[in-house]
Amino acid sequence: MQPSARTSETGGSFMRPSALLAALVVMAVSAFTAVAVLPAGASQTYTVEPGDTLSQLAEDFGVSVSELAQANGLDTPNDLHAGQILTVPGRGRLSHVVAGGESLSGIAAKYGGSVAGLVRLNKLADPESLDVGQELQVPGPLVGEYPNIPDSIKTNSERAALVEIFEGWAYEYDVPVDLLMAISYQESGWQAEVRSHKGAIGVGQLMPDTASWVASHLLKTPDLDPNNPQDNIQMSARFLAWLIAISPNERAAIAGYYQGPSSVAQQGLFDDTEDYVANVQAARNLFVQA
Repeated sequence: MQPSARTSETGGSFMRPSALLAALVVMAVSAFTAVAVLPAGASQTYTVEPGDTLSQLAEDFGVSVSELAQANGLDTPNDLHAGQILTVPGRGRLSHVVAGGESLSGIAAKYGGSVAGLVRLNKLADPESLDVGQELQVPGPLVGEYPNIPDSIKTNSERAALVEIFEGWAYEYDVPVDLLMAISYQESGWQAEVRSHKGAIGVGQLMPDTASWVASHLLKTPDLDPNNPQDNIQMSARFLAWLIAISPNERAAIAGYYQGPSSVAQQGLFDDTEDYVANVQAARNLFVQA
């Protein structure tokens, strides 16, 4: 089964040219706030446990996957093994003072982090027990490392939290993270709940048969759910990696994501596909890391 195309689909592309140009002009400051910003500290260490992944540890500790890999000389994510001691690069962190009625999950959601990251960073013996006035260190949201990222992402904690996921899967499948982010922004504006009238699903706007094909044939994990942002981004990244591998150039790979690779190979790029490719390439400027 070939991945299905979505050409001539009204609303299949999230950003129209005029809207994209406006987004490229607007460069507002991040809306993330905290009680205090702590100075960058010295590197810390972490002992790898069974089941740990590089992308999850990067998310937990509030660093990028590439930073964690470079700090430890890791060529591939598969270099991890239980008992391995990792160096976690030091970084300025946010400090949050617990207020009455707050939960660890609520605090994690506020800052676009994870409960596991808060537990590890603060060495919490009982995550269910927080004291009013307790000061927690919070992994700084990676969205702050992308100065041109659109306000619609900066100011939305759910979308901002996707940065770590994009970085993790882009590293896993060796695709340019700015390209993966730009395609998903063009497709949905990073909105997990979006479904097109033709049935394209989630952040990467995958058609159901495409998602099923990627999950079953490329990832050998047929139970992945395209409605889940983590799974959707994983499938989108793996699909993009496959397209890059089979296409004569990156432009054709981008076109194949939208039009379908067989159609691109047999018929060339349609007019709306040309617009799609141009918009994606322009949107990459929004996702250049500082």
